[in-house]
Amino acid sequence: MDFGIGSYATGLLAGSLSILSPCVLPAVPIGARLGLDSDLLRTIGAILLVTLGVALISTRVQ
Repeated sequence: MDFGIGSYATGLLAGSLSILSPCVLPAVPIGARLGLDSDLLRTIGAILLVTLGVALISTRVQ
């Protein structure tokens, strides 16, 4: 598959719009309000993503 500049521009635009959506913006200051460290939030996010990835790969969990 060969992607052109239009595909990358569309992907960038879609990602930017999804980050700026009203549903995501209220979740941004939650970590700062709770006083959680950014490294802790990254670790929790990584664990959740790995767990979700394993659940999607495993046929038993699906």
